[in-house]
Amino acid sequence: DKSEYILQFDIFNLMQLNLYQSYNELTGLTTLSTAIGESTGRRVDRVRGVIH
Repeated sequence: DKSEYILQFDIFNLMQLNLYQSYNELTGLTTLSTAIGESTGRRVDRVRGVIH
């Protein structure tokens, strides 16, 4: 079912965003966050502007 696939994809993205934000809060490093941003695409780029 297409809608189920889309929902799972959104949940997966939210999990990655939570990891991304937690890593920045814990370490303040940007190397991993940059790699995550490149691997997850533009949605993370939009959130990155809010986080930083």
